[in-house]
Amino acid sequence: MKVLVYGCGVIGSQLIHVLCKAGNDVTVVSKSRWGEVLKEKGLHIRHYLQRKETVDHFRVTDTLPDEEFDAVFSVMQGIQQESVLEELGKAKAPMVIFVGNNPLCEETEKKFMEHCEGNRSVLFGFQGTAGERFEDRVTVLHWGDGSMTVGKLHKEVSAAERITLISAFSGTDYSLRFEDDMHGWLWSHAAFILPAALECYALGGDLRNIGNSRLSELLDAIRECYALLKRAGIKIRPEGDESLFDSRLKMTGIKSALHFFCKTKIGELAASVHCKNAVSEMEWLDLCFKKLRLENPDVAMPAFDRLRRSAPSWEELHETYDNRDKSEDLKTPPVPVRKIVLAAGSAILLTAAVSAFTKAVKDNK
Repeated sequence: MKVLVYGCGVIGSQLIHVLCKAGNDVTVVSKSRWGEVLKEKGLHIRHYLQRKETVDHFRVTDTLPDEEFDAVFSVMQGIQQESVLEELGKAKAPMVIFVGNNPLCEETEKKFMEHCEGNRSVLFGFQGTAGERFEDRVTVLHWGDGSMTVGKLHKEVSAAERITLISAFSGTDYSLRFEDDMHGWLWSHAAFILPAALECYALGGDLRNIGNSRLSELLDAIRECYALLKRAGIKIRPEGDESLFDSRLKMTGIKSALHFFCKTKIGELAASVHCKNAVSEMEWLDLCFKKLRLENPDVAMPAFDRLRRSAPSWEELHETYDNRDKSEDLKTPPVPVRKIVLAAGSAILLTAAVSAFTKAVKDNK
């Protein structure tokens, strides 16, 4: 397949690596200095958990190629997507997949369609990848070859769309999870991410410093964000997660999973490092929730407000993190892989147990 990818940050890098591994003809649009690095040296990735390094070579351009593609992936922060919508609308491809945090996905799709030439399948996805990009390489944290939750805003993915996506990753261990309401999924994801980011900033950029009382406060803030979504008529996804906070037992399971996550290197790479690198993205998510709250003023969010007040202002956060030395992030003593896997495995098992319990309760109602 011929695949075009816009964006080559941490998430885009792993996606491009897997697309190349699957044997696709990959072209990457990169308009920054990073594009020159890719042309000269290829895409150099250090796969953190797998303890291996890979180098991929593909065509790199700074403009939209005037040729046909089977699919286009636009992999960037939602706040950055708008700047490329007009250009993407001219891409000669039947399918475009927007990948990344974007609770305003409905607006993105509407604006994109205004620039489209011809019919398009528009999907949204989120790839479960973390890490950091350096001057000439990327460090990536992922399981297997990675995974993506993907789908349309408010309906099932068609059979033809499924076949195209499955074919793009054929021969790899990349996992595709198809979702029937990515609008709800992306808002639900943001309802977890934003409070966690604010907690991270409040703790000086290191979630390992979190204590039991602050962890409980964080969970209360997340629960309030979910309540806001429900009041706004936004579907909670994945299906079944709408009852995650319905009982003390479920809250205990989630709290245990989050505790393991925060205290390991996985939490450092997936949350702490990302928050330092994505202040503008987290500020944008905060603005999205502020707008939603203005539209639903009857939803009380005292825990979220306390958490927001405990974190520095966005101006202070930009000053602290935007021009920092990224090389300091990975200078902490490395955690043995076995400990990482055990901690992560415990968290995953706990989360799975909570989900299974939630489903059982729902089925027996």
